[in-house]
Amino acid sequence: MTEKRGGGQASRGRLRILLASSSVAALLIGGVAPQAFAQCTIEPGTNQNSVSNSVAINCINIQGITVTGNVTNTGSPPAGIITPTGSSAPAQTGITINNASIGGAVVNAGQIIATHTTANGITVTNNATVSGGIANSGTISSANGNGIFVGANAPTLDTQTFAGGISNSGTVSATAFNGIRVDGVSGFSGGITNSTIISAAGFGIFVGTTNAANVGVSTFAGDISNSGTISGGHEAI
Repeated sequence: MTEKRGGGQASRGRLRILLASSSVAALLIGGVAPQAFAQCTIEPGTNQNSVSNSVAINCINIQGITVTGNVTNTGSPPAGIITPTGSSAPAQTGITINNASIGGAVVNAGQIIATHTTANGITVTNNATVSGGIANSGTISSANGNGIFVGANAPTLDTQTFAGGISNSGTVSATAFNGIRVDGVSGFSGGITNSTIISAAGFGIFVGTTNAANVGVSTFAGDISNSGTISGGHEAI
């Protein structure tokens, strides 16, 4: 694994490497979602071709289903703004992929503003699989969590496979934890790329584990590259 830097600058704490239209592809096919999916504005209860949002909502929760295409948030303010308002998961997080299969990518080209305690901008967890990666060209901000989190906070491999990498060509900020964190993944491929701004109180980009009981990342394929600015509160090693 290599770290590459382009013409931008990278300040200390940037890397940690340890090895309106709101549619749900014919929105909620099959009728009303069950109670388990009743916390977020968009929570499809059946398999979907794609999931998209371009209005102001509180969160997107993809749980226990298959989405063959992309999960997308897009639009210029006041459109395409996700502001989680819930007091518990998943309604604390902007976009949650939980025990689900995504055949495409998770894309944010709008705004995700997460303010609740431990809330992430985007979370992929609990045996989820993503084939097309995560792409941010908009704004993701987390006041008390990670900007983007893939994996688990437990000694298990919660995210089975994650392909397509993570790319940021927008802004990712986390005022309490990490900009991008990958931890608890059996297989991660596609690397991590930043071409604009990542800022964090913790690490700008973190791959591995902070807990000796956790498994971290079994395999990581692809480079971690930066041609923008990555800043964080911890030193890079």
